[in-house]
Amino acid sequence: MFIALEGIHGAGKSVLASALRELLECDDIPVIIARDQVGTALSTRIREINVGLDEDVDEFVESFLVAAARRQTFVEIIRPALAEGHHVIAERFTDAFFAFGDARGQPKEFLDILEHYTSEGRQPDLTILLDLPADVAINRIDPDERHRVERSDIAFHNMLREAYLVRARINAARFAIIDASLPPADVIQLAVSVIRRFPLEQDVI
Repeated sequence: MFIALEGIHGAGKSVLASALRELLECDDIPVIIARDQVGTALSTRIREINVGLDEDVDEFVESFLVAAARRQTFVEIIRPALAEGHHVIAERFTDAFFAFGDARGQPKEFLDILEHYTSEGRQPDLTILLDLPADVAINRIDPDERHRVERSDIAFHNMLREAYLVRARINAARFAIIDASLPPADVIQLAVSVIRRFPLEQDVI
């Protein structure tokens, strides 16, 4: 099973991914965590170039850099892991193209191409969207530790949140929305309940 965790900056994707891996591994279920754009040495270097820049970055350059890093993680980690029978939990995947692209005003045709050539048409079996108000989410991140995109104004983060919600409505069959403003333990329990309703393995967590 391929599970993607999506959400705006500060939504809690990394915390949830770690908790789910621990729960699955306690039941001897192999699981691989694919951190978005930093899963490999090359993807990490590409991402560092992108988010580490101080000057304005053209929106299409930003998308190409993200796609390159995400593609490398897919080729090196996600695709082989799924082929070997592992369950994969990805912190963001190609749905993020549409959320960020929409927030940047990019055409859907361009985003469709990015998705297709990044993942070869492979979409998650289940996408868990961690949703919460943008101002709450961004304030979880220390201002001194925010990268270039996280330093965008609150209007961008609000548009990003709304774009994610639109994407979830369009793909409702594989999306589950969880209120990420709840305490972490509640978010984890809700995610576990969602996963149990999908054909992972019955009563595994």
